[in-house]
Amino acid sequence: MKEQMQNVFYGVLDYVAYPAAMLLAAPMLMHTLGVDGYGLWSVMAAIVSAASIVASGFGDAAIKQVSRDRVKDPDAVLITVRTLFLISAALAVLLAVPILVASPWIAARVARGDLLLRADCSYSILLVSLLIVQRVIESVFISTQRAYERYGAAVRISIFARIGSLVIGILTAALFPHVWCVLLVTALCNIAATVLQHYRMRQLLHVQHLRPLWNANAMALLFQFGKYSWLLAVSGVVFGQLDRLFLGMWLGAPTIAAYAICAQIAQPIYGVSAAGLHVLFPYLSHRAAAGSSESLTKSLAIATAGNIVFAVIAAFILQAVGLHFLALLGRAGLNSDSQHLLAPLVWSSSLLAISVVPTYALYALDRVHLVALVNVLGAFVCIGCMAILGLHFGAMGIALARLAYGLICILLYLPLWRALKNRASVIHASAVLCEEV
Repeated sequence: MKEQMQNVFYGVLDYVAYPAAMLLAAPMLMHTLGVDGYGLWSVMAAIVSAASIVASGFGDAAIKQVSRDRVKDPDAVLITVRTLFLISAALAVLLAVPILVASPWIAARVARGDLLLRADCSYSILLVSLLIVQRVIESVFISTQRAYERYGAAVRISIFARIGSLVIGILTAALFPHVWCVLLVTALCNIAATVLQHYRMRQLLHVQHLRPLWNANAMALLFQFGKYSWLLAVSGVVFGQLDRLFLGMWLGAPTIAAYAICAQIAQPIYGVSAAGLHVLFPYLSHRAAAGSSESLTKSLAIATAGNIVFAVIAAFILQAVGLHFLALLGRAGLNSDSQHLLAPLVWSSSLLAISVVPTYALYALDRVHLVALVNVLGAFVCIGCMAILGLHFGAMGIALARLAYGLICILLYLPLWRALKNRASVIHASAVLCEEV
């Protein structure tokens, strides 16, 4: 229990520390880079996050496979990890190259005629491509350590690198007020962290080298689960990043600044739930085969109740605190209309947070296809709402569209209830059969 609580703590810390630091850094970055520059930085951050999430979409498949291999076939762990390395690196390159090719078009759309901002955007995209590859490679090492239920070591390195890069980036922006300078510092710090993660991974697996590997059998096993987790990653980007990318390309960097701040304020509700409860995935995967239906149901009931209480309370708190924070940023030139965006963004994050428990539980119970189906449905509905509402109501319409995604994802409780009910029936039937024998 103590080890699981430590994993929960580090999972939450991994998510909370950097977004909190970004919010604290927002007034300083907005002062040094200007509102337009901060908007550009937000767009670049959204591109890095979206592409790296999509490219590392097989990470959960590796967690599930390595969790099983640790018990049934320890020799297969290294093959699985090296195969994941190959898949993730290939996806990262496939995403980074088109972004580089499209950089002139992206710069023209985001800068909106501002030649200095356009040049800054062009240089930034070069560094964004590098950051995408770095983030994806790092995710391979982090996923493997999570499969071993060792969150602490990877999280400490990640937090130190990200917060360190943000602090140095703020100092750099004060001397050189360009977004690409901030991204250069970020890239250097993160690459150093990835090298250290690679070293820790080799220690964990007791190997001298860790290189990508093509293995047909491991590839097939990863794709059994990974094709669904990848779809989930893509649909998650719709909720987490597409809105900022859409606004940045449609309305330009100045408009995205206010929306990005509100999204960052709302983000921790879902992020804390997803990070803190991620421990359920390897925990249930490792024990589902031997555990009874009654113990699983009890654990999930406790997790669900606690998660709902947290999501609702956190929404009220962040909405109240967020309004004061936005008023403070208004003095730095932030659009005062941003306060109206906060409520729909906060409650959409709260709704999605409530769906975290059934998501991880269905993962562990081999119902990932149901999770993928519901999330893809939510993504399509969300995109449609963004197109319709965004056209008529601008940024507010896009914020309201995110509510549809959260409401649809809550439907995951229905297949979870059926899965637990069927599992209980199978276990009961097996027990009766054993007694008769």
